[in-house]
Amino acid sequence: SSVTGVQTCALPISDAELGIGNALAALERFEESLLHYQAAVAGKPSLANAHNNLAAALSRLGRHEEAVAACRRALALEPARFDAQLNLGHALEALQRHDEAVAAFEAAIAVKSTVEAHSALASAYSGLKRFDAAAASYRHALELAPDDANALGGLAHALQRICDWRERDQVLARILAQLRTSAAAIP
Repeated sequence: SSVTGVQTCALPISDAELGIGNALAALERFEESLLHYQAAVAGKPSLANAHNNLAAALSRLGRHEEAVAACRRALALEPARFDAQLNLGHALEALQRHDEAVAAFEAAIAVKSTVEAHSALASAYSGLKRFDAAAASYRHALELAPDDANALGGLAHALQRICDWRERDQVLARILAQLRTSAAAIP
C-alpha cells in the first residue's frame, strides 16, 4: 500500500514486536526485550520462535521457572525445535533439575548434534555426579571440534573426577599446547 506516494510494508505486529525484542536482546537489554517478546506472544500465541526468545530473555534475567514454561510452550508448537530444547535444558540446569536437563539436552542432540549441546549435556551429567557420562559427552563435543577449549577443560575435569589420570594428562597436554600456540601468536 502507499500513503501520499510512500510505499509501506504491512509487517504483522507480532513479527515487528519479535524483531524489536531480538534487537534489544542483541544489545543485552533483556528487560526491554522481554516486553516485546510478551507482546509478540500475546499477538500470535502460535509463534514458537516468540515463546523461545521469551524463554531466553527470562533465563538471562534469572527467571528460570518462567523460562521453562515458555520453552515448553515453544516445544508444544514445534517439538523438534533445537534451540528451545537447548534453552529448556539450560533453564532446568540453572534450577538444579539435572535429570530433566539431561533429557532436554539429549532431545536437542537428537535434532542437531553440536558442540554446545554435547557440552551442555556433559555439564548436566556433572551436576548429577555422573562424571563418566560427562566425559563421554565432552568426547562427543571434541569429535565435532577437536580444539574446543571449553570441552577440553570440561573433559579434563571429568577425567580427574573419575581418576583417569592417563587420559586427563593427555588432555591437559593438549590444553597446554593450545595455550603455547596462542601465546606465540601474540605480537
